[in-house]
Amino acid sequence: AVKESSFAYAAAMIGMFNTSFYTSFISLQLETYGIDAQQMGYYFLYLSIPYFIGALITPMLALPRKLQFVICMAFTSGSLALMGPSQIFGIPNELNYVLTGMTILSFTQALI
Repeated sequence: AVKESSFAYAAAMIGMFNTSFYTSFISLQLETYGIDAQQMGYYFLYLSIPYFIGALITPMLALPRKLQFVICMAFTSGSLALMGPSQIFGIPNELNYVLTGMTILSFTQALI
């Protein structure tokens, strides 16, 4: 029982880290793209919608819990790469890439 509960705690910890890590500075990062402070709430709403959809879809997937975790970590890695900039992958520092990465990250965090 300890093995299963420690895996669940680790999954929840990683999910909360990803969420809290980006929530704390996303408004500062969005300001660098020229987004007005008055419009910031719309971007937070935009990033919450994929999580909501993912949370509704996840129970219907009927995938094993560990497989969901592995899928989540794979997509999380890809989404973090999209949030660039990355010289290795040639990803520029553009708002479209950041929002795409955040959308994927928001959707897949519901798998944890």
